[in-house]
Amino acid sequence: MGKSTVAANLAMSLARRGKQVLLCDCDFDMRCLDLVLGVENDILYDIYDVAKGRVTLQDALLRDERTENLWFAAAPYRGGGDI
Repeated sequence: MGKSTVAANLAMSLARRGKQVLLCDCDFDMRCLDLVLGVENDILYDIYDVAKGRVTLQDALLRDERTENLWFAAAPYRGGGDI
């Protein structure tokens, strides 16, 4: 989880400085940014759903309630072999 922790902390730091940040978890085999951010129970859609055209990116984004300018897009739990 080292890379994910660094990515999450950098995203939060930039968002707190007023930057608009989209943090996208692209690790289809072992996603964990949702765990680092504490939103693992809030995910309805992921970037695989967006790529397949099932939902829009806006539908898949989660806004971090602690950091106003940070949005998160989750990788799917399943392997991404179809992409």
